[in-house]
Amino acid sequence: MTGAEDVLYDDPAFFERHHEMRQRGAGLNEDLERPALLRLLPDVAGADVLDIGSGAESLALAPECLDLVVSSLALHYVADYDTLIRRIAGWLRPGGQLTYSVEHPICTARDPMTGWLAVGEGTVWPVDDYARETPRAQQWLGTAVTKHHRRLATLIGGVLAAGLILTGIDEPYPDEQALGRRPDLADHRRRPPLLIISARKPYRALTKVACAFGRSARRRRYRRDGQRARVEEDPQASGLSERGVRRVSVVVGSDQGER
Repeated sequence: MTGAEDVLYDDPAFFERHHEMRQRGAGLNEDLERPALLRLLPDVAGADVLDIGSGAESLALAPECLDLVVSSLALHYVADYDTLIRRIAGWLRPGGQLTYSVEHPICTARDPMTGWLAVGEGTVWPVDDYARETPRAQQWLGTAVTKHHRRLATLIGGVLAAGLILTGIDEPYPDEQALGRRPDLADHRRRPPLLIISARKPYRALTKVACAFGRSARRRRYRRDGQRARVEEDPQASGLSERGVRRVSVVVGSDQGER
């Protein structure tokens, strides 16, 4: 796979600096991002899982071949977010889940991404050009990088437009325990550094059909049983409306089981 992030990490000098930062525990992965991701992930035992970087833009997979797609701080390097989310939705099986983290839009808004600014005797985080969704330049670990700023509404809207159901959202910040280990994280309580979104692909709708023919009407109830629908008879169903005409009702069910 190739992409902006992959080329960046292929640079030996950058990779060494990034590796050294992770070894020191100076990033946000261990203390903020990973715990929040784990809280939103489903049970993965026996699941088909894909962990993607920005190179997923060129990845070709069969439809409905995955149970879980995870992405860690990579999608802000992706130029065409909406298309990638639609492709991921196509790769997921019904009931499958997408969970990803990105830099928070508050952090990527300003161009260039300069970080904290000194104002008087304190610092402020600048938020500017929030609605302008374009690439942003940043100096990070001694290297010029390009990230793509998107509004919160765009990130969530892309998930919903792809037909997924939003199941979780988080803006992790350091708790007291994390601050006890790393006091340098305190500024991340002043503004959210990360955004984590989780969504699920709905099951195909099951149809419950009640067909009533006189007093001996039968009601057919369909339940999900693995990949099959089981038909049960309900001899108690009433078959006539108040005017004594034949009544047929159709109710679209959902993946939440029989109602």
